[in-house]
Order: sequence, then C-alpha cells, then structure tokens
Amino acid sequence: MATDEELLGEIEDVIRTMPDPDTFHHREGGVLDWLGRVKALFETMKGGSYVEMNLAISKLGLDHSVWQASREIMLLIRSARHKLRMQTTGPLSLVVDRGMVFEYFDALRQVIEEARKDVFFIDPYLDADVVKRYAPFVGSGVTVRMLARERVKTLVPAAQAFTAQNGTPIEVRSGSSFHDRFVIVDSGRIFQSGASFKDGGHKTPTTLTEIADAANEMRRIYEDIWSKSVVAL
Repeated sequence: MATDEELLGEIEDVIRTMPDPDTFHHREGGVLDWLGRVKALFETMKGGSYVEMNLAISKLGLDHSVWQASREIMLLIRSARHKLRMQTTGPLSLVVDRGMVFEYFDALRQVIEEARKDVFFIDPYLDADVVKRYAPFVGSGVTVRMLARERVKTLVPAAQAFTAQNGTPIEVRSGSSFHDRFVIVDSGRIFQSGASFKDGGHKTPTTLTEIADAANEMRRIYEDIWSKSVVAL
C-alpha cells in the first residue's frame, strides 16, 4: 500500500500534468488517460472522496455540466493534496523572495480555488486590484467577504462591477483595530500573509503561512471584528 508521502508525490504530479480543463469533456487520448489516473489515485486514498470524484467525472458526459464538473474535479484534487500535505509535511508555509510575484499569486490562487462556501479576506489595504486579481478564481456558489479600511472607495466599485458581471456575491466592510492580513476559507483554514494581498512579492520578501494551533481563536477574533464593522457593500 502506498504511503502518504508517495500519494502526495503522485497527486503533485497529477496537478503538474493536468490537461486544460476546457478539454475535459473530449475524454480522448491524453485527457482520458489522465482521468483514469485520477480515478485510480482516489480509489487508493483513504476517505470518501473516491465517490465524489467518480460522480464529477461522470458529469463530463453532460454538456450542460462540463464546466461545473471540471471545477469539482480540480477542487477535489487540490483538497486531497492539502489533506495529504497536512498529514506529511504539515501546514502550508511559503517564503517568497522580492520579485517572485507569480509564486505568491499562484499559492494564494490555489487556496481560493478550494473554497466551496466562503472566502474571507482581511487586509486594511484591500483595493480594486485585489478584486481583479483573485475574485475570478472564486468558485460558483461561493460568497466573498472583504474586511478593509484604507482603500474602500476603490474597492467597493470594483466589487460591485465584478458581482454585476459574474454574479459572485461580495460583501465589503470597513473596520478598525486590525492590521495583519489573513484569508479564511470556508470558516476553516486560515492563512496569514506577511504583505498586503495586492503587493505580495512585489517590493519586499514576504510569507504566506497557514495558521494551525491558534486558528480557532484567530477566526473568533476576526469574525467579531467583522460583525462590528461598517457595511460598505
């Protein structure tokens, strides 16, 4: 039986070799081989995700659900990767050198794509650029909350426009008494960013670190701040 370390290595390679999701419905050649590999991998792993993966793959045969099925497949794969990472190498901890903008963006994008219910951004300097950069990766049916302060006047119009075009619900509140930057996914996993989300990797080195031991207390604190903040959108 494969170890968790071996399964993690396999799922990392599955992600590296993933075909363009727009081609999933073709189910030909390399796409069919890749989907077969995914099914075999999920059958090997512990837990009930194998049934969910089989159901998502079966939806690819229905034209009206191809896009949703593709997202479900990617979310299940990335969720499995993070579960295995927690069991082996531990919580995500990324160090980003100055200028490594894509490294920071890609790590945060993957975190956001895993959300199924709620993405909660906490950053005094959230602005229109954050909406443009990260909101497109929020899944269907997922709501977004943004706790900001300094640039609410530019943040709100961008959030309104994005919601009008894409239908993603975005709520913005302006609060005080907070400084650090966090993103909380599904009221569960919480990540701290050393830099503002709009600046990660641009001018200085920074970090993106998953909070484990103090996660429950951190969530409680920021949910309390959110509830007391002024509704801007």
